[in-house]
Amino acid sequence: MDYSDRIDRLISIALTSSDFYDSFLSEMEVELGSHISLTNWKGEFLYGNSKYQNCISLGRLGSMYMSDKAVNENYRYIRAAAVIIYFKMDIQRLNTYSHMWNELTDNAVKGLSEGEYRGVRAALLSLGDKSVVNISKISAETGVTRSVIVNGLHKLECTGLIKLHSGGMKGTYVKMLDQGLIEKMREEQIWGK
Repeated sequence: MDYSDRIDRLISIALTSSDFYDSFLSEMEVELGSHISLTNWKGEFLYGNSKYQNCISLGRLGSMYMSDKAVNENYRYIRAAAVIIYFKMDIQRLNTYSHMWNELTDNAVKGLSEGEYRGVRAALLSLGDKSVVNISKISAETGVTRSVIVNGLHKLECTGLIKLHSGGMKGTYVKMLDQGLIEKMREEQIWGK
């Protein structure tokens, strides 16, 4: 099997494997005839359990270890595999951050009282393409007091989901820092009202 076929096979495993480390790295071990270990940036083992003679850095994400002989005979293959592993680890890290951000948004919205939720929801959905909301008008439409709406908006600002700026008579400027928040507000009411 030539170099490009070997790399194509690794890419195929990386894209289709549900258990990436076991299938991908065990395939590499067979291909190289060498044991491999993989550590994250903290030095914790993700695969294998020994720091072999040769270390290949995966940048800020971790390191891959194997024997000198395997590296010397298959350097291009191993570097290509290291790039694939790096991107797979980076994607997993981004997915973790995305999941954490979604959880933060969920918890922030669920942390609003029923009145705050109704007022904030109406205020944010009224924005459309504008960035100014008239809280007095929203208060009159929803029956929720201005102070409750403002308090709810401040709670969301404290979690980093929106940025507020008072425009005086013009209204309150709202900058959306997470568009997922608007989607959550559109999903219909958490409170079931």
